[in-house]
Amino acid sequence: MTLVLVTSLFYLTLGVILLLFGLVILRENPHQHLNRVTGVMIMLAGTAPVFAAFGLMLQNLTAVQIDLNWFRKLFLIWEFFFPQMFLFTTVYPRPVEWFRRHPFLRFAIFLPHVVHFGLVMVFSSPQQIQNLLPLHSLTERFGLLVQPLVILVGLFLNLLSLIYQFHANFFALINLLYIVGANILLTLGYSRLKKGRFRRQVAIVLWGIRASVGLYAVAILFPAMNLFATSRTAQFSLITAALLIGCGSIGWAIVRYQFLDIRLIIRRGLVFSLASAVLVGVYLQIYRIGKAMIARAFGAEIPVFEILFILVAMFLFQPVLGLFERLIEKLFMRDRMDYRNVLKDLSHDILTTIDPAALRAKVVRTLMESQSVESVELYHTAEDGRFVPFGAAEGAAFRPKAEVIDRLKEAGGPIEFDFLAQAVRDERALDVLRRSDASLLIPLVARDRLVGLLALGRKVARTRFTSEDLTLLSVLGNQTAIAVENARLYNETLEKQRIEEDLQLAREIQRNLLPKTRPHSRHFELAGLNLPSREVGGDYYDFIPLDGNRIGIVIGDISGKGVPAAILMSNLQAAFRISAMHARTTAEAVQVVNNQIVQTTAVEKFATLFYGVFDPETNAFEYTNAGHNFPYHWKREKMPSPLREGGLVVGVVKDAAYRSASTTLGPGDILVFYTDGVTEARNQAEEEYGEARLLQTVAACVDRPAEGILDSILDSVVRFSGTESQSDDLTLVVMKIK
Repeated sequence: MTLVLVTSLFYLTLGVILLLFGLVILRENPHQHLNRVTGVMIMLAGTAPVFAAFGLMLQNLTAVQIDLNWFRKLFLIWEFFFPQMFLFTTVYPRPVEWFRRHPFLRFAIFLPHVVHFGLVMVFSSPQQIQNLLPLHSLTERFGLLVQPLVILVGLFLNLLSLIYQFHANFFALINLLYIVGANILLTLGYSRLKKGRFRRQVAIVLWGIRASVGLYAVAILFPAMNLFATSRTAQFSLITAALLIGCGSIGWAIVRYQFLDIRLIIRRGLVFSLASAVLVGVYLQIYRIGKAMIARAFGAEIPVFEILFILVAMFLFQPVLGLFERLIEKLFMRDRMDYRNVLKDLSHDILTTIDPAALRAKVVRTLMESQSVESVELYHTAEDGRFVPFGAAEGAAFRPKAEVIDRLKEAGGPIEFDFLAQAVRDERALDVLRRSDASLLIPLVARDRLVGLLALGRKVARTRFTSEDLTLLSVLGNQTAIAVENARLYNETLEKQRIEEDLQLAREIQRNLLPKTRPHSRHFELAGLNLPSREVGGDYYDFIPLDGNRIGIVIGDISGKGVPAAILMSNLQAAFRISAMHARTTAEAVQVVNNQIVQTTAVEKFATLFYGVFDPETNAFEYTNAGHNFPYHWKREKMPSPLREGGLVVGVVKDAAYRSASTTLGPGDILVFYTDGVTEARNQAEEEYGEARLLQTVAACVDRPAEGILDSILDSVVRFSGTESQSDDLTLVVMKIK
């Protein structure tokens, strides 16, 4: 086998591989502009070694005389590779705006090569152009009449001849300019990219193209421009290296970094086909060497050896191929951006991440890396129906109309934004999504409820989302929906737990505001009780020691329930203690507190209040009732009388007038102070406990001490309410004179 034949077979094999490689890229997604440009570029690169192989074969067919002139002309087809490569850099890594706005420039790129190819195909030499018309014959035949026309035609033919001569001798310079321009565009596009898989992908393609065209320039272009000379062996080596490096870099980018979004099955096919070819080559080489060694050892070929080798190959080739494929997959196919690994890694991560900010960061980072998109926004559905950025403190929110929600739920998977924009008329929601550069929407549905939305921007390379992408995004959308819902529920639980802890702390604080001990005296006894309907409440009572052994008794009921009422209650308790210490009368104390509450709270926040002062030296009981439930005064063998005198509730009108009243207490007298939680307690029949039952209960236990009377009232209310829950705060204070 001669060197020429080996070289021809090598060129032919390499060219066929490149042609098939380009065809695979083209057929993978013919509707995508980048695939079309890249596929044609690689196929044009493949025509060069194919033509070179046939040229070498034809030159060595000495037995047959063949005119290679036309073959050499057709060989120039491959030079369209250079404008095609330049066109490739106008759409990759990002489309050049100038070329996108002026599509005719794409055709202008090929104009020099079209002219060159046309001239070479029509004319064989400059002399043929000059002899195109018999100018001397025209002059001799028609004389001076056609002399100006002959001069013009002659000038045109000479110019055409010069153009042809330039194309023949210096067209390599034009190809070199295309190479330089392509590298500039590719470098500029690469410099604008952010770090990530797409940038690494572009780096591989960039350096592969640089190396390949650089080697080709050294092998062919520079010698064609008479800069220096290279031997045929050097040219062969450099051209081979250029083809292998250039197309190998694109193949590596496809396999390792999903260049052109080639499907996994195609990438696996490329890698495993090459792996199988290498194994077959190794197998044949071992067979040839082994057969030659046995022939030298035994002096003849032994058929038994061939049978044994076939049997060994039958048993070992498939396991070795499987082992080799697993090794190849481990080295090349287990990229963390492969959709299987994305599903494996991200699924585990998002389903175990409950912090909204961390979950958002993980989803956004992984999708931007795996899909090479410009932006990712994750929304979740808030309680008020708005779509709010999930796990982010900032970001535009929107409230979609029912038609948007229905359309997203009907899609059941990824849906293009343009399609949604045509189907609905919710301009406010669409405008927010447009501002986020949404190109693809993935509805997040959990338990048949739209819990959120993933909005993906355009791909950096402006390629479309493949079916493999959509499958991945659909699965990730379902899992992200579960993760978002889990994170929401978990954080709601944490928030509820935090609130419960805060309320428990507030309840402890509120309990500490209530009297810790009951004043003891030989003149009276006191008992008090506060039961909030929630963790904290708005009812309030207090025992305030005053000068001269006097004791102040205050009970109040704040409007509302829960935390707001508890805050106002603590404010009222602190303010009242101070005012009671300095006030001369109960009315003055209430008036001071009223003005303070008016100035520090809203109009709708007010409180009912009863304040009384008992002087054990005189048995006088002075009081002011500011809109509170009337306390009752029991005297022996007399009907209970309500304590009414006072004024408006506190916190409504500034400088409201309050009045004081006084009564004399004697031994055995009972005073019962209460809030409406006692009299308005309801049973299952929606009946109120009422003042009548309260009076009956106290009348039945007037002989008991203050603590016993309080317990009797509480037991009566509890028995009356039965299983009905407490709807209001309940506060009781009982005072009995000894």
